[in-house]
Amino acid sequence: MDKLPVIAGILLFGLVSIANGDSFYCGNRVVSTGDSKIDVLSKCGPPDVSETVSYDTEGSGSAPGRGGIAEGKESTKKVEKLSYNCGEGRFIRLLTLIDGKLVSIETGGYGSGPEKCN
Repeated sequence: MDKLPVIAGILLFGLVSIANGDSFYCGNRVVSTGDSKIDVLSKCGPPDVSETVSYDTEGSGSAPGRGGIAEGKESTKKVEKLSYNCGEGRFIRLLTLIDGKLVSIETGGYGSGPEKCN
């Protein structure tokens, strides 16, 4: 059995994932959902713009003492929005982190200045 179609399929899947916003390149490093804030900052450096907000959530009904939140008890989530201007003619990347973990990568409008993201 020829392995070339399997390898081509894996590569194509990787490119589709990057195009769908699950990942993007900062220089020659890939940033992906699931990365920690420390990983993002080490790969991309400081963002051009950042905003931090917190919000309270109600408990999920999990039993206390089992790593869950008791019914009706509130928990605070920290949400950070990081914006990377990738340069002239390139898209701005908008990253959302919840409690220090990258949960989404969105594409904004066109950036300006020197190219920073690939």
